[in-house]
Amino acid sequence: MFTDGDTFRLGLDNPHLPDNTRWPLIVAAVFVDLQYFENSDTTTVSGILDG
Repeated sequence: MFTDGDTFRLGLDNPHLPDNTRWPLIVAAVFVDLQYFENSDTTTVSGILDG
């Protein structure tokens, strides 16, 4: 499911960022990684949207 080179950082350094904002950002980042970068059949955003 994950490639060997699958590394990225998400910086949420603002101490005033509430958890109800922080967690959706983390989930969205992981979702984008899984949908776009882990899918070798799609090379463009339109390929992802088309299924």
